[in-house]
Amino acid sequence: MKQILSSLNERWERCVACLSAETVSVAALLFLFALAALFSLLLIQGIAVSSIMEARNLRAAEEIIESGNWLLPTLNANPRILKPPLPTWAAAAMAKLCGDTRNLFWLRIPNAIMSLLLLWFVFRFTSDWYNPRAGLFALLMLATSLQFIGEVQTARWDMFVGTLGFGSLWAACRAFAATQGGWRYAILATILGGASFLSKGPAAFVTIWLPFFMAYGLFFWLTRRVPDVEAWHAVKSHLPRTVRHWVILCLIGLGTLLLGNAWWFGVWLWHPDTWHMLQKDVVSVNVEHGGTFVFYLGMALPLIAPWSLLLLAALIWWGKSLWHWQRPRTTSGTQQHILPVASFFPFIWLVLALLLLSCIPAKKNRYFLMLLPILAVFLGMVCDYLARQLNSGQWLWQQKLVLAVHRALVLAAVFLVPVGFIALTYFGAPATVWCFAPLFIAVGFIFLRGRWDIPYLVVTTAAAAFLSVSVTFLYLPYTPLAKDGYEEAYVVKRLCQGEPLYLVGGDSDKLLWGISHSYRKIVKLEDFALFPWPAMLLTDTEQQSACTDKLQEMGLSLAPVTKFTIYEHRQEFVWHLYRVSKN
Repeated sequence: MKQILSSLNERWERCVACLSAETVSVAALLFLFALAALFSLLLIQGIAVSSIMEARNLRAAEEIIESGNWLLPTLNANPRILKPPLPTWAAAAMAKLCGDTRNLFWLRIPNAIMSLLLLWFVFRFTSDWYNPRAGLFALLMLATSLQFIGEVQTARWDMFVGTLGFGSLWAACRAFAATQGGWRYAILATILGGASFLSKGPAAFVTIWLPFFMAYGLFFWLTRRVPDVEAWHAVKSHLPRTVRHWVILCLIGLGTLLLGNAWWFGVWLWHPDTWHMLQKDVVSVNVEHGGTFVFYLGMALPLIAPWSLLLLAALIWWGKSLWHWQRPRTTSGTQQHILPVASFFPFIWLVLALLLLSCIPAKKNRYFLMLLPILAVFLGMVCDYLARQLNSGQWLWQQKLVLAVHRALVLAAVFLVPVGFIALTYFGAPATVWCFAPLFIAVGFIFLRGRWDIPYLVVTTAAAAFLSVSVTFLYLPYTPLAKDGYEEAYVVKRLCQGEPLYLVGGDSDKLLWGISHSYRKIVKLEDFALFPWPAMLLTDTEQQSACTDKLQEMGLSLAPVTKFTIYEHRQEFVWHLYRVSKN
């Protein structure tokens, strides 16, 4: 057994050497993206709708197919003006393609495609600014971060706006760096920017573009007296430097605004109060979802797991180095820099993006997805720098300590994963899950016996995270954790057969997705007389008795059709469906 594990370790070290070389091969990239695609498909299958935002998006896509109105999506038959339509159009297109508006796997494929595009944009951006190995590290860290994994399986707007916004920035930087043919990248940046705007308004430009150019200005001011030609070349080669570049940037911005707002201007022709509604929505979101200024500071480390310790250490190291850089110590009149000047740009970009996001009154965990690509670029650069520093024998004891603790934490997690199989089998997963236990033991042995260099640490950590999440989501559909709390409500659409549906009780957009039928809500029982009958009536248990008494008092007859139970927030709610007609 020991010889087998040693042989596996040697083979794995050769694989790591191929994946983390200074120049990443095309074969290695294809292999990684094939794994990422498989990873995404595992994440989107078998998991019920759990997010209210996803329920709204998928129900709106279903109503597009039912009504045939693609220009103005609706939600519960009401115009959906407040949310840009691109993610809804994507889900509706997949529903049209597969012929099923309830197939969650197909409906989530556009979101999975966006996640792969984001990995590609982050890899190319980091490779352009630093080198392909830093791009590979950024790709692996982004793909296995906790929030990225959670967002892949949720078909809402955030992945669209983050991917397209970051892709637009990458294309713009390519346009500035190109000696010829830069207009093609400028056009691509405009299209991607407009698509990002059509996904969730200017969110990506506030959290990605704006701090990027603020970092450019601050970096220019900080390095105004530093004669570091190589550092300036690495940064300035991808930024606007000439009048032509600034013209291109202005045209990209103008084209983005025109493309991004074209749909809203079209809607405004039918609904003159569109801009007033948007303003009210922004104000209400800021009030309802407020939080403290340090909200995202506290969320950064858990959301970037399993790379939390590396991020914390890197922020401390680079922050400390930036402080000493501005107040340098001198030895024999020579300025001593702790870190290369060029490495401060992604650090400044990340800090400014975090501050800007924290200044927005509305605080939600999913908004942090905008910062994940910037975090990945920063960490990819950090790990590449540490790898080069190790090769030159310049590691400090603090760096060795951080990497040792990171290694120990990942090793403990790998050996504890088989313990989690007990919980999976307890909740109903097949016993075949135990076939993966030897694999995790082998991974733990490889990690324990492996080298202490950065490429090995990054690639092995990403592989361990990939295996852990893949096995979990492979068996999660067999457990109550993946149970669809609204599954029993799916019969309502078939039983209503297109008849009008009225609802009395505590409704929600998740319930709307479950019943898959538009309804009119009755707030006061006295309003029964204002609605045309016959129709279908859906009421919860709390309102059931009062509804039946009121309808009988009005001379209407009720015929029970069905009742069903929904599960939300670990609570049960019973609903009753009646067919109401005139005597």
